[in-house]
Amino acid sequence: MRVAIDAVDEGTFKDELWLPERRLNGDETHASTWSGTGLKLPDKKVSIQKISLYKYK
Repeated sequence: MRVAIDAVDEGTFKDELWLPERRLNGDETHASTWSGTGLKLPDKKVSIQKISLYKYK
């Protein structure tokens, strides 16, 4: 089995409630990273990213 990213939701918590700000589908997480619009892991900023995975053969 293989595992891939289904979606990534970037967001914040406010009063223990998850507030999504941006959603990236699986192909947007890696394919658009080079153009600056994909999944980002900033080195000087704390962020929360909720990731959904799926399995396939």
